[in-house]
Amino acid sequence: VNNGLTRRYILLTQSEGKVYDTVSIYKNKKSVSIGQAKNGLWSEWIYDKYIKEEDDIKVGYKIRVMDIAEDGSAAKFYLSHATNLDDHSYDYPKGVGQELLEHVGPFMNFATIDRYTELGDEICMESWEMIMDWHIKAADYLMEKYNDWSLFYTHLHGIDLANHWYINEAIEDSHPRWKENAELIDRMYEINDKFVVAMLKYLDGNSNIFITSDHAAIPRSVGYENPGLGEISGLNAKVLSELGYTVINEVPG
Repeated sequence: VNNGLTRRYILLTQSEGKVYDTVSIYKNKKSVSIGQAKNGLWSEWIYDKYIKEEDDIKVGYKIRVMDIAEDGSAAKFYLSHATNLDDHSYDYPKGVGQELLEHVGPFMNFATIDRYTELGDEICMESWEMIMDWHIKAADYLMEKYNDWSLFYTHLHGIDLANHWYINEAIEDSHPRWKENAELIDRMYEINDKFVVAMLKYLDGNSNIFITSDHAAIPRSVGYENPGLGEISGLNAKVLSELGYTVINEVPG
């Protein structure tokens, strides 16, 4: 979103005059802070402007402070993806995107930093908690506004991504953090469960809730056998052999 050069100033401060624990962002040295966060926490939404093809674009983003040296000599924080607040090209009917922005807030993108580390994975899960909160609030707003709805459909992508990221490294001894990776997949299911629970209030005797999956997630770790897939794997090997390929090692799926 930022093809131009946009500078922001970062100030580290002591909230209680003892150790440095707060990161604040400024547009320039004379402006008021446009956002801040304490060590280990997320900021509120920070509203800013970036430059895209010489145009000023209104954006919203958050920071999550990862670490601050007590003496203020160094700091590290995660800067989220910036949401383009001016882009409503995907919205229908016209105006509903702006309504959601005003009543629910910007949509949060999932965090991607230092995956397979305790802190990086925690920040990722925290971002998905915020994403799910947005989905719940957006669904409530839309169903109350359009109270004559007959079908409400939404797509929640967290479980899919969690499996892509962690499932191959969640099999015993497949990764130094395999137990933690398996727990992260479970945690993602729990985050999605919050949405299901929030929708139960719409079961009025004339409505149903369907939970579907677009595809199955299957580990492909070396030495791991997927129960029930032996015939599929064998069929793949047979077809490949008939096509003239040499099957060196069969990997289920």
